[in-house]
Amino acid sequence: MNITKQKRLTPPLGRLLCEADLISVSHLEVALRDQKDHSDLRLGEILTLRGWLKAKTVSFLIHEYPGLLAQNRKLLIGECLSKAGLLTEEQIEELLVEQKWREARFGKLVVQYGWLKPKTVDFFANSLTRPVRPVEKVKSDLLKEIEAVLKSCQLNRKQCYIFKDFLGNHRDLDTEEVAGLRKIQDHLTQGRITIVD
Repeated sequence: MNITKQKRLTPPLGRLLCEADLISVSHLEVALRDQKDHSDLRLGEILTLRGWLKAKTVSFLIHEYPGLLAQNRKLLIGECLSKAGLLTEEQIEELLVEQKWREARFGKLVVQYGWLKPKTVDFFANSLTRPVRPVEKVKSDLLKEIEAVLKSCQLNRKQCYIFKDFLGNHRDLDTEEVAGLRKIQDHLTQGRITIVD
């Protein structure tokens, strides 16, 4: 009974996958033709066998997605994309570190890294995710990190990349943040800060 209710909440799998830009319409047409020749296989199995989708993605959309919609449960975008098998834990960790320093949303970074298409991120963000934390917190975290680096006189390579990127796009930073980043740059040039691995 519960399964029947869930099926009504979501469109057929093929349409859902096209809406999420996980497959193209031509992929769907080929898979549906295959299904006529192999009636024992389901659409998701065919798409997985052809290598167009991961089994975890199909399973998530069939089994978990309708239930989350029915309960109106909201997830963080990273959690949602991980459950769908679209991002690995390592990718999520890398994006969270990057997000901590940049004024970009998680989904925007996923697209910038080329890991997912914008339409795919939007599909999940609009249906299952809750808003991210405010930008003000990101800025205060940046200032705390700048102070910590200046106090310890040590900078790791990842911080080096992130700070350099911020400095190149400083129009979105406040004057205190720009000053702190420039101070780190000066200390690096003078050898007063060491880069550690």
